[in-house]
Amino acid sequence: MGRIITFLIILTTVVFSFSFLFSGKTSYAQTAVASKTISRPFGGRIIEGPRATKILDFESFGYNCPTDGPTFDIIPVGPFPKGPYFLLVTKDSELKGSPVPKKWIIGLYSTVPKLITCTNPETEDIATFNAYTVTLYGISKI
Repeated sequence: MGRIITFLIILTTVVFSFSFLFSGKTSYAQTAVASKTISRPFGGRIIEGPRATKILDFESFGYNCPTDGPTFDIIPVGPFPKGPYFLLVTKDSELKGSPVPKKWIIGLYSTVPKLITCTNPETEDIATFNAYTVTLYGISKI
């Protein structure tokens, strides 16, 4: 029963995404905010979390990469970026689960990425990369 529900959630996400990509219309989920950020639906299987691969790579070389919430990578189901993604931590998102590998995730991602800055305290080097901000709909229990 759980696999059927997971499949239906993924199928709904893919259909929802494709319909708005090719319709040329803006959905409620694609509302623009003051900074012209547009959110689009996404979904996939989490392959790395609660720290994204890019952050783990920098941290292995002595960098500190502070974030305000978990970061993760996914195998996308549909036409979405692979990541990394940045989960905004809110009371609502805390109730929906934490991004851990092998779980499925759906939500909205911002098409304008957030800049993550990593610093190396020994060499004072600075490295940056982009992560897509996510508004979480849910993470599978399986």
